[in-house]
Amino acid sequence: MKPWPNIAPNYEDIIDPLLPAIQWAINCDFGMVMDNFEYDGYDTPSSAHACASPDEVLTAEYVNQSERTAIEAVLNVAFRLGYEQGVREKERMIESKQRQIDWLTNMLNSESV
Repeated sequence: MKPWPNIAPNYEDIIDPLLPAIQWAINCDFGMVMDNFEYDGYDTPSSAHACASPDEVLTAEYVNQSERTAIEAVLNVAFRLGYEQGVREKERMIESKQRQIDWLTNMLNSESV
């Protein structure tokens, strides 16, 4: 899996690796194939403690052992990727605001001296 970049990734960078997974899921759900899917997208570390990684979810074994269909597994990964992107964007916004506060504080402190 790819590491998340320090800047916000493009929509395509998040979704494009899932597009072939949708075709894989359709084939699995209709019994045409039950191989594992080679996922080459981002991980979902914010929810890693509660959920399996995309590499684990997008496997025939996981789908066979769970009560989910393969397409539900793909949608689950897509949802968690969106959540992860939101968490990372919120962290970037907080860091940016903190830098602005620090800069303003330094400006005010330098003027009062």
